[in-house]
Amino acid sequence: MSCFRFLSFSLVAVLVILPAFWNYQVIATSNFPAGSDINLHIKLVQGWLDLDYPIFNQTYFNNGYPYPPAFHLTIAVLSVILFTDVLSLIHFLQVVLYPAVLLSTFFFLYRKTDIYVSALGVILLASSPAFWDRGMQVIPQALDVLIFPLILYAFMEKKGNRFIAGSVYLIYNHWFYAFLLIFSIFLYSVFYERERDRLKWFLKIAVLCVPLAIVMFYHAPAMLAESGGINEPQELGVLTEPLFAVKYLGYPLFFLIFIIPIHLKFKHPSKIEKIAVFWTAGILPMAIFFPDRFIEYVAQPLAVLGGITVMDMIKSEKLKIIVLILAFLFSAVSVFYFYEALLSGGEVWIPLDTLSPFVRVF
Repeated sequence: MSCFRFLSFSLVAVLVILPAFWNYQVIATSNFPAGSDINLHIKLVQGWLDLDYPIFNQTYFNNGYPYPPAFHLTIAVLSVILFTDVLSLIHFLQVVLYPAVLLSTFFFLYRKTDIYVSALGVILLASSPAFWDRGMQVIPQALDVLIFPLILYAFMEKKGNRFIAGSVYLIYNHWFYAFLLIFSIFLYSVFYERERDRLKWFLKIAVLCVPLAIVMFYHAPAMLAESGGINEPQELGVLTEPLFAVKYLGYPLFFLIFIIPIHLKFKHPSKIEKIAVFWTAGILPMAIFFPDRFIEYVAQPLAVLGGITVMDMIKSEKLKIIVLILAFLFSAVSVFYFYEALLSGGEVWIPLDTLSPFVRVF
């Protein structure tokens, strides 16, 4: 293994291990998972364990509508199979989930590009406060960003059954958000790969998701009412303070937004770049209803495109190493302050809390 490859693998390994260690510190300090959303999800998991069928039981509805069942059923089933209580299982997931998200992204990029793109892509992803904010919590969105790169890999490898199963699970996991992710692949297929077999995959996904669609559309008025208001401090920050959106996405990814289109214009985009562009375009509706969530989701395809763009622009291997190390240092320092803020306050708000340790990073 060359020195360059060893360095790339080592930097990714550190970025995977450090969050696992720090997440363990969060559990050890507070004895409870990070974030406030987890309270709702624990309630829903327990509802399935008690056979209250939360998707049909108004007692468990969130803002007047039911939550898709896959995430909660998965945790409920695992707790039964592993003979453990729900909170202990969630503690374990708190430690391993975000590192697993980084690894799934790395796996996808490594199999479809090269070691430099995959390492830099993961490092850029880890530099995004928005991606970390949601990806490190034990919530359905973390499963979205964990599974979707694997779904993309199955699609590109023409593994139809895996692609269909993963897509259906994702939609039953997070409904509208996951639908947009799968829809982005459908759009790519329509424009670039009009193979009958592949288009049939999407028809099968649609048919299998009809039961969930019936339930969710029945409660569409409640969902639309929720989307019309401010639901989280992050959303308030995005809508009222433009610089917050920049900080929330992360400076490296923000500046790459301006470089990536110029780079794509003067080259013949590869298949993975085309998919990443459609990935970005497919989730644009989130920017209308949930702009903070859009920033969190879009960090992943931007990291893919950013890694490829930097690789293409830098020809010298020595300069690539320097850029890789500098990006790693920025991400590592950022992640350190993410966890310092989390350990000190139990929640991370940027920059609405001006006393946050994030001030020292941003």
